[in-house]
Formats: sequence, C-alpha cells, structure tokens
Amino acid sequence: MEKKTKPHHCGTSKKSNTFVVQLYLLLVLLITLNISTTSQAFNYTDALSKSLLYFESQRSGRLPYNQRVTWRDHSGLTDGLEQGVDLVGGYYDAGDHVKFGLPMAFTVTMLSWSVIEFRQQIAAAGELEHAMEAIKWGTDYFIKAHTSPNVLWAEVGDGDTDHYCWQRPEDMTTSRQAYKIDETHPGSDLAGETAAAMAAATLVFKKTNPHYAHLLLHHAQQLFEFGDKYRDKYDGSLGVVKSYYASVSGFKDELLWAALWLYRATDNEKYLKYVISKAHSFGGIGWAITEFSWDVKYAGLQLVASRLLIEEKHKQHSHILELYRSKAEHYICSCLNKNNDTKNVERTPAGLLYIRQWNNMQYVSTAAFLLTVYSDFLKSSNQKLSCHGGMVGHEEVLDFAKSQIDYILGSNPMNMSYLVGYGPKYPQRVHHRGASVESYRENKGFIGCTQGYDNWYGGKEPNPMFWLGLWLEGLIVKIILWTKGTIICRLRPVHIIQLHLVGVFAKFSEVLISRDGEKEGASDGAVVDFRGNPVDKSKTGGWLAAGLILGIELAERICVMGISMNLVTYLVGNLHISSAKSATIVTNFMGTLNLLGLLGGFLADARLGRYLTVALSAAITGLGIILLTLATSIPSMRPPPCDDYRKQHHECIEANGKQLALLYAALYTTALGGGGIKSNVSGFGSDQFDARDPREEKSMIFFFNRFYLALALGAMIIALVVLLSGTPFYRFHKPQGSPLTVIWRVIFLAWKKRAYPYPAHPSLLNQYQEAKIPHTQRLKCLDKAAILDEYASAEGNRSNPWIVSTVNQVEEVKLVFKLMPVWSTCILFWTVYSQMTTFTIEQATFMNRKIGSFVIPRVLSLPFSSSPFSCLLP
Repeated sequence: MEKKTKPHHCGTSKKSNTFVVQLYLLLVLLITLNISTTSQAFNYTDALSKSLLYFESQRSGRLPYNQRVTWRDHSGLTDGLEQGVDLVGGYYDAGDHVKFGLPMAFTVTMLSWSVIEFRQQIAAAGELEHAMEAIKWGTDYFIKAHTSPNVLWAEVGDGDTDHYCWQRPEDMTTSRQAYKIDETHPGSDLAGETAAAMAAATLVFKKTNPHYAHLLLHHAQQLFEFGDKYRDKYDGSLGVVKSYYASVSGFKDELLWAALWLYRATDNEKYLKYVISKAHSFGGIGWAITEFSWDVKYAGLQLVASRLLIEEKHKQHSHILELYRSKAEHYICSCLNKNNDTKNVERTPAGLLYIRQWNNMQYVSTAAFLLTVYSDFLKSSNQKLSCHGGMVGHEEVLDFAKSQIDYILGSNPMNMSYLVGYGPKYPQRVHHRGASVESYRENKGFIGCTQGYDNWYGGKEPNPMFWLGLWLEGLIVKIILWTKGTIICRLRPVHIIQLHLVGVFAKFSEVLISRDGEKEGASDGAVVDFRGNPVDKSKTGGWLAAGLILGIELAERICVMGISMNLVTYLVGNLHISSAKSATIVTNFMGTLNLLGLLGGFLADARLGRYLTVALSAAITGLGIILLTLATSIPSMRPPPCDDYRKQHHECIEANGKQLALLYAALYTTALGGGGIKSNVSGFGSDQFDARDPREEKSMIFFFNRFYLALALGAMIIALVVLLSGTPFYRFHKPQGSPLTVIWRVIFLAWKKRAYPYPAHPSLLNQYQEAKIPHTQRLKCLDKAAILDEYASAEGNRSNPWIVSTVNQVEEVKLVFKLMPVWSTCILFWTVYSQMTTFTIEQATFMNRKIGSFVIPRVLSLPFSSSPFSCLLP
C-alpha cells in the first residue's frame, strides 16, 4: 500500500552510527566487486511461474476450483452490498485488504501489455493460461465496478481502519465502505487507467474470446468518454485515497495513455488524433520523465507512441511521433546512464536503479520492462538508440535490463532473492496479513484484529504460509538509506512491482537459450499447436501427448516384427520357396524398411512435418497389412499344397511370379509406411518436451530411456486412431529443412566447382567469420562448395544456398563423412543380426518342439538367441 507516511525505523541516529555506516558501505563495495566478477545463471521460467502465483494469493471474492494457492479461501463476499452493487472480486492491495482502483487498473494494463508483447514466450513457459486468468480476474471486477457509463466504483475498504487490524481476509471485520466517481465527483485519472486496462485486455482476448473482448472494449470506450468529459483528479473527489494512492501527476497522462491503448485495440483514427492533438497541452511530449509507475504514465505512453513510427500509415503524424520518441529515448538513456550527468537515474553501489526511498523496486521493475520492450523495438526495426553518451545497440539495452532482474533474483550484495520461494535464500517473514497468520483452511476459528497483532504480527518465525511469488521491496532500499543514518525494515509485497516482470521473465527465458545456443526449441515460431498458434505448455505436450505418440510406434514394431519373424516360415512352408531365397526376401524387406526411413525423415524435415509424416505412414502401413492379408488368404495367391513326401524329395511347386507380386506389393507398402514411422515417431515424441525447461528436459531423458521398453504393446489400427485423437494436444515443429538437402547441395556445388583453385586463405570462403563450427583442413575438396566466384559474390546470390554454400554447412557435411567409419562398423553386426529372423526360425522348423502334447511355437526360439546378449548388459 502506497501510504505517504514516515516509515518505521529499526536503527538509530546518524551520529551514533557513523562508523558502522562507513564499515557497512565498505563491505557493500567489496561484495559488489565480488558480484561483478561472478556470473550467475537464473531460471527465469521458474521465476515467471512463481511470480504469477502472487496474483492468486491476492484474489478477493469467491475463489475458483483451480485455485493453486490453497491456503487462501473465499473472502469479501459482501463487498458493495451496503451500496446495492456487486463489487465481489478483484485484488487486495499489497499485504492489506483494501481494493484500490487505480493501482489495480495499472496492474491489469501492464499484465495485458506483457502478454501482448511476450505472448509466445509466456506460452512456451506454460504460463499463458495463468497470465490470462490473472488479467480476467481484474477485468471481471472492472465490469462489475462500471455500473453505468458515468459511474465507476473506485475503492472498497478504508486504509486507515484496515491498518488497525491484523487479520486474514477470510476474517475481515474492518470497514468495507465503497467509494465511486461519477459526474459530480469526477476522476479522469482513474477512469482513464481503467479504460486503458480494458482496452489492452481486449487485445489479449481478441482471438481466444472475441465476445468477452468486445464487452471489454465497450466498457473501455465508455470510461474514456466519461473521464474526458468530466475532467478532474480522482483524489480531489475521494479524499480517502490521498494518503495512499494520490494522483500526483494528474489525469492528463492517463487520458493520453487510454486513448493510445484504445487506438491499438480499435484502429480508430479518432483516438490517435486525440494523442496527437493533445500531445503538447497534456504534456505527452513536454515531460522528460525518468520514472514510470502507477501514477506517472508518460514514459510508457511515449514508448508506445514512438513505435507507431515504423508503420507507413502514421507518416502524416511523424513530426509529433518523433517528439514522443525523443522523450521515450530520454527515459531509456537516463536508465542506461547515457544522458548528461544531471539527467541520469541514480544507482546503488551494486548497480540497482534508485529513484526514491519509498517502494523503489517498482521503478526498477517498470524500467526493466520498458527497456526490454524497447530493445525488441530497436532489434525489429534495425535501429540504434541515440543518447548523449553515444549510440546504443539493442543488446546493450537488453543486457542492462537483465542486470536489474538478476539483481532482484539474487545477484546482489545480500546474495538473496527478493522473490519468495525462488533460489536458495529469500526472505521468509513478509509483511502480509494473510500469509503471516495460519491458514483459514487449517483453522477456521475467528481471529480478531488485536489477536492477529498479539499472536502473529511480531512473530520471529517464518510466515506460516509458504508464500510463493511475492516481490519484496525493503532490503534493497536498505543499502541506500544506510548512508542517511536510517535502516528501513520493510518487507512488503506489492503487485505494482510484480506485474511488470511477468513478460520480462518470459523474454529472458528465451534470450538465455538463444544466446547460449545449446538447446533446441528457442521461441522462433517453429513450435506451434495444431491450429498454428504458439503453444501453451499447460495444454499441449508433456506425457499425455508423448504417451499417445508411443502407441503408434508400439504398433509398428509389433506389426513389422510379427511379419519378419513369421515370414520365412510362410515362404518356405506355404509358398515352397527355398530357405536361401526366403532369407533373401526377408532381408530385403527389412533393409528396404530401414532405408526408407531416410525418405520419411527427409519428407518430415523438408515439407510435411513429423505429425503428418507419421499419420500418413501409419495409413500406408495399414494398407500394406490389408494387402498382406489378401495375399495370404486368397487361395489362388498360393501354389498347390505339398505333402511331406514331396517336401523331402524337393518336388513341391514353388510360387510363381504372379502369386508373389501381391505379396511383394504388400511387403514393400508396409516397408514404406514403417520407414516413415520409424524415422519420425521418437523425434515427434521428444518434441512434446521443452529442452529449455529443466523439468521437461528430465522428462525427455526419461522418455528416451523408456522408449524401447514400451515397444511390445498396441495394435496398428488402434494406434492410428489414438494418434489422430491426440491432435489438439501435440506441439508441431514446422519443417525447417532436411540435413540431406544440405549434404546433397554441398556435394553438388563442390563437384560443380571442382576445377576452381582453392583460395589463398580459408577466410575468403563464404561466411568464414560467421561459422559456428571451426574450419578444418580435412576433406578439403568440399571447401570448394563455399568458394565465392564472381557470380556467387553478386548481390542476392551470396545467400542462395544453391549457388554457394557457407563454411558452416561445409563443415557439417564433413562431420557426417567423418562419422561414416563409425557407421560402417555396424554393417557386420546387422548382417549377423538379420540372420536371427530367418536362420533361427528356419532351424526351429525342423526341430522337435514337442513337450508332451504341447508344441512350442517357432517364434519362441528367438529369445534363446538374444538372451546371451542380455546377460552381458551392464
């Protein structure tokens, strides 16, 4: 809660602490030096997941069935009853039980902006559904609070009486008086921010819930008209908010802010003209701001407006938009310490941005968000930031934003995370009523105002409720305030700090992987759901999808192995083909099946993708089984039966070519389908896990470890149905090109340029400096594929892979050729192994397999030949 009062101190005067202060600062600087030389890696995906839990812990009203913060229960169920309106829902502020409209609206605006900017990354982290639920919990409340076009309920509860009590929200006995703005008590700032929140949320729900988005837009437009028509600050109409969330900046920034978000939501020119025409009079291009917060919106407004410059349709307004951009860049440069000395944001000795003593962390988190968004803008528009201190690239902007986030997560003099539950060290006694008192679900006995203070407020033990996802603001401020002879001992969670970092965490979880380049699956648009949208990890992939995919491979293995194990018996016993020729047929069938795996892999990588390739291959395999059934069932497809006498004298009539034609068609149709399945199904299964997520990475390893263990179950037709039924749950990697294409291209170009002389130095080869794989001298003949002749050097040709290869591509092909000796060592083994499916079965045919009246099936002879290998396994 943003109460403007003198904070509680837990130190003494400056005079009595001079030596201690100096000693502490020396220690801080020494620790800072240590931090600067130590690189810490943070799990931003985990931080994102934990931070979203905060919003669930702050919910007011009747909690949903899928509430994850289970120590909370229903509360505030009579809010608005005295005034005859339904104000149940929304969010409590900080560690208190008041619902303040202005910071709550800003919370929803920024959460929505995070999803708009980083939707794909949040979805890849599996948190999109939770983020959208957090937004909708707020917008549902705003719909209730906006009871008529010119009425908006601004606050529920009273901060003064609330501070007299230390209770769980489920036990509240404090005032639940509700306050509103209307025509006679206007509040343009509150109306404007709420309009901005609902307009931004419109963009979030536009595709997934268009009816709800339309409803939000309707309320947003009414609220903007109301705020613009009846102009005044809301704290002038509602004195009750002045001590907590006073609107110091006025209402003009909120009206511009709302108009800009409405323009983005509607593309209606009237809202853009409002932003342009009032740019001067409302301070949009007059204020050079070094902070962005729930009260002061100018920096965010200027940044959003400046991004309109890249669109051709806004050229007529380029003069004003350039002024917006200059102010936005002033903010970015001041954070980067690139402005004139007097216009930069202060920093702590450890490098944290410092705006002011009270709740400094909100300014750090807002700066990190705006820096991250602007870095993306610079990158996408191929521009650089112009500061007094020189030109700045997008990576430098992003790196500084990351340094602020890393400080919060533990790269600080305290070596402590300010996100509760994240990392090995974090605060455990948080200034929060609900978390510091035992759970209502555990103890439904009433806890009164003074009882909470007596029994819980001053407790020395960690909070009873292990509360994940709280942003804490106190310990960071402590470092600064020691120099002023004061120690601030506040550890309070506030959602105006939390909200900005949802998208930033998602962004850095992507950036960390893309920079390291160690794991596949970076968020580049190649991973989508069956509709082609970015995947939501909470609804796709994982063990459910992988289990369904396993079914198709299980059935394929049973199908193919069943055929190969029994085929030689059928060929010899029913078609009267010699043992040698039968063995050749079986070997050719299995060899073709394995070779056709290359074709299946090529089609999946180059064009179809793994899902379609597996589905089509399963259908082809099914067709092959039908043909095989016909070939073995139709009497005319077999030669006349042969008795034992003729068999002994080799007088049986062998199947003719016509009879074998259908059998061959069946076998090689099955081989075509089986090859497509075999080469893709394990990869498709692994696609259901994200290698960037430590938890899913472990599941992926487990999946591969157990993959072959599960290959004894299922049936092909059933598995195909199962595979298709799981379509909505899969993640689909778009075809990115086949390695076989690269190999063929390099060989083709090397042969084509075989007469070219080698360049004087390898650095003259195409993209030598950009190659991720160092150039080698072996297989030098392939280097000719990367020679830049006059034609290849022409504009546009250098990037054409059919004209000239890159050094990296050449080295990749060299690696493949270097693996050939390793691959060739397997040929002898598979030659021997293939005899198991023919010779062993053939031998069993002539063995006495009777045990009493029971005859052991010939196929059961195979385990005896493979069991010795099992004994040698470690």
